[in-house]
Amino acid sequence: MSARIPPGYAEASVQFRLASDPEPMLVSLGLALAIGVTPDVAVTNEIIDLMGDQFRLFVCDDYTIGAGWVTFGQDGPDDIRVDGTQNPQNGSIVSDPLPNNGALLVRKLTALGGRRHRGRMFVPGIASGVVSGNGNVATATVNVAQAAMNTMLTGLTGLASLTGAALLHNSAPFNPTEISSFVVVPKIATQRRRLRP
Repeated sequence: MSARIPPGYAEASVQFRLASDPEPMLVSLGLALAIGVTPDVAVTNEIIDLMGDQFRLFVCDDYTIGAGWVTFGQDGPDDIRVDGTQNPQNGSIVSDPLPNNGALLVRKLTALGGRRHRGRMFVPGIASGVVSGNGNVATATVNVAQAAMNTMLTGLTGLASLTGAALLHNSAPFNPTEISSFVVVPKIATQRRRLRP
């Protein structure tokens, strides 16, 4: 059992692939499961599809997004990973992307203060042409990405299998914190090696 993903919670991981890079990049998000939900391919597919559909709105078509998996927290000795069965799909922006270590930073905010109760997602594949020389992202792109992230959070909360998104913690106490909002940062960040599987 992973203390990081307690029973009643899960972690979704969406793969981003670039033809010139043999390793996939991952964007992960903690989830709060509805009562009685068990590991299932249909549940995994609806979560990964919903997330991928929103990421595609601001990611370049050089990238494929999906499939992915959901890791379900368990009382037993091991968490259960369920792989999605979706076909990967390309991003929708026809443009050259940033180099693959540059990413759009999305903050995961909760109602609680302090660094422990804030998280981040690094989303690769935004267009190089919307980023200035000092790393600022064009307002129009930030607005599209922010709308997509708002829709993602609302959509996840609306799934019958979930009660919402959650921030999972890497150190005790491991009680997850509900994510109240995503905020797209208008300056690119460096996608670190730890986002690789």
